[in-house]
Amino acid sequence: MLHKPASTHILPYLSSQLEIHILKTYNTYFIFYPASITGDPTPLPPPAATSEADEELFAQDAWVEAPIHIDYGTNLELGKNVFINFNCTILDTCKVTIGARTLLASNVSLYSGTHPLDPDVRNGTQGPEMGGEIHIGEDCWLGGNVIVLPGVTIGRGCTIGAGSVVTKVGGILPIGDVSSSNSI
Repeated sequence: MLHKPASTHILPYLSSQLEIHILKTYNTYFIFYPASITGDPTPLPPPAATSEADEELFAQDAWVEAPIHIDYGTNLELGKNVFINFNCTILDTCKVTIGARTLLASNVSLYSGTHPLDPDVRNGTQGPEMGGEIHIGEDCWLGGNVIVLPGVTIGRGCTIGAGSVVTKVGGILPIGDVSSSNSI
């Protein structure tokens, strides 16, 4: 979802150059990428008769507040009814999954990519990029400014307190666990 740009003359250019579909509704622009880019063969539903009925068509879809920053987008999977608040950053060098009904507060950062610790191997932009998958279960809530590092799995129903840094590789927090420490 993109908020209405200051200048709308670029939209026809973008649509023709990138072969994307742009739907304008309520002064908000939604960009739909064709299946050739996303690999999702699901067609868009036809427009509903009323705006209320149109809203209902997408009631279970993810809700994403702009701006959002995503590295690739092709390694990101969102469950039904996920909410991502503004200023979230998702580096999906490796797969990132967010389970159904999970809430991400403002400024949450999910970093599946990393670099070697040895500076000779890291070698600036010429060195390798590595990482680990991030999996966030269903019904979780990540508070504002939470950072999740590569290789982390957060179990179903967890709440991660604002400002936490989730570092445990492969750690699974149990259902109902509430963490509000600075580092888990």
